Amino acid sequence: PPYPAVLDLVHWAAQPGIWHELDGRAAAAGIDPGDLPAHRFLNWIYAEMVQRLSGRENEKPEAARKRFDGQLSVRNWATPGTEHKPSQQSGRKTPWWWNSAEEASQPFMELARAKGMIK
Repeated sequence: PPYPAVLDLVHWAAQPGIWHELDGRAAAAGIDPGDLPAHRFLNWIYAEMVQRLSGRENEKPEAARKRFDGQLSVRNWATPGTEHKPSQQSGRKTPWWWNSAEEASQPFMELARAKGMIK
């Protein structure tokens, strides 16, 4: 995912309680989130967020998902066989130091390891 989406995904997952639940469910499934490559780690967080998605009053699930995906600019994410598309979000630009999701997720992963959240 593009830089702004990475921040949103990691910020959500790093919350106490949420992280512990995610890590616990992953451990129960025999998965160590710290072993996942960055793109898989971020997709795992995204999938967890989608499962918890609740719509506004009288909003159809499809509309809630479309709104959520729009907030994260999911249509700009690379998929197998495609490349990342520049984000169309105004005001949120990739910083000069951004190189990749893999590199950007490393500080979070190092912090999570230091706090004993992952191995």
